[in-house]
Amino acid sequence: MASNPQFDTLLAPAQAHRSGWLRVLFAAILFILLYIGLCIAGGAVIESGALAQYGITPEILAGLGTDRGSMSPPVIVLLLTTFLMAWVALIITVRLIHLRRFRTLFAAPGGFRWRHFLHGAMMVMAFQAVTLAAYITILGVPERTGVAFEVWSLWLVPIIVLVFFQATAEELVFRGYLLQQFAVWSRNPIAWAVIPSLLFAIAHYDPSIPTRDLIMMIFHIFTVGLIAAMLVWKTGDLAAAMGIHVVNNWFAMTLIGAQGLNLGFELWLFPEDALSRMFLFDVAITVLAAWLIWKFYKPHRAG
Repeated sequence: MASNPQFDTLLAPAQAHRSGWLRVLFAAILFILLYIGLCIAGGAVIESGALAQYGITPEILAGLGTDRGSMSPPVIVLLLTTFLMAWVALIITVRLIHLRRFRTLFAAPGGFRWRHFLHGAMMVMAFQAVTLAAYITILGVPERTGVAFEVWSLWLVPIIVLVFFQATAEELVFRGYLLQQFAVWSRNPIAWAVIPSLLFAIAHYDPSIPTRDLIMMIFHIFTVGLIAAMLVWKTGDLAAAMGIHVVNNWFAMTLIGAQGLNLGFELWLFPEDALSRMFLFDVAITVLAAWLIWKFYKPHRAG
């Protein structure tokens, strides 16, 4: 793959601030310990009842153990809040282990390019429009869930805000920290694009999902991770990848999902076998999207 000056600029802080493999290993351990520790500490505070006056009760905490697809809005909010802990853990880790400023994970010296975020958002909206049309044509109109519109409207804003932090936290870890550190070691795309994308997909492993659907879901997440890595290479920042991830998760968690893969806040659901019936189409449209982005997206000439 040819060199890209914007990508090189993004990688410069990782190259300059202690990028040895042993230091990265220590960073990964510290990040995991901090993340788990912060989540446990937050859970202990909730369990003690200290936040009950704000409506955050031990019963909501217990709801995290409920079956997928039946989580109440407060439980979903609590689940998404744990990703704020990932932000905090990553900020501390990058500063302590690599002596880097946190912003160097997602933005080049020119600053965060919101126009790239908008580009990513528009890409995924176009993708969702095409796939939704195909799903409705082949599978029929999705079934309305039991989520009351009044309840959905009440919880929509906090969930949208927290999904932003959830999706960007994942991008900061997999397309920010890991991609940059691996690219310092090797400019081979297998190192900085394929391996982080594979780790990204594996991180979504959920034993509660049937094996067949789980394999297809992980493969789909892997391919989306590759597209996000491509966008990081093209743009020299994480903004476009974050735009894709955030808007995709907004759509999937608040509007339309599939039975067995949903959390419980979606307004409509396709049948449980939707993923297996549409898998080849999903793969084809994802490959097409990747080719279109690679061939035609010129971020530094747009906006």
